[in-house]
Amino acid sequence: MTTPTSDHNAFEREVAERFGLLPHFFSSAPDAPEIVEKLWGFAKSAYLDNPIPSLFKERLFVYLSRFCMVRYCITRHCAFLVGYGHPAGDPAAAPQTIEQAIRLLRTPPPWERGVEEALSHLEAGPAGAEWPAGNHV
Repeated sequence: MTTPTSDHNAFEREVAERFGLLPHFFSSAPDAPEIVEKLWGFAKSAYLDNPIPSLFKERLFVYLSRFCMVRYCITRHCAFLVGYGHPAGDPAAAPQTIEQAIRLLRTPPPWERGVEEALSHLEAGPAGAEWPAGNHV
């Protein structure tokens, strides 16, 4: 096993500052830190730094993680959502309650509610509307 370098320590500090902790995902490949650092770049651009409101992003990530076979995703993102770390890497985002997270996890997927209902809801909204705040359901 390699000894962590000061560059790697700086990387881990950057991740921890952003998330409020160091998720295990970003310390999962100590022998290949360049891989995890590339994944960090992707996470920043696609998840952390995109303009979608933080709470909406985290709720979306939790909702979609239900369908991922890797259970780490749902566990880690539920924890972010309820305040074990920063939701979507945003220390200003208020965490959800456990009850709100459970309601979200119990929300049936669109194909169980009827696609027509989801489409009519989308069509009813104005084109180019603002992103939802993400604190309902």
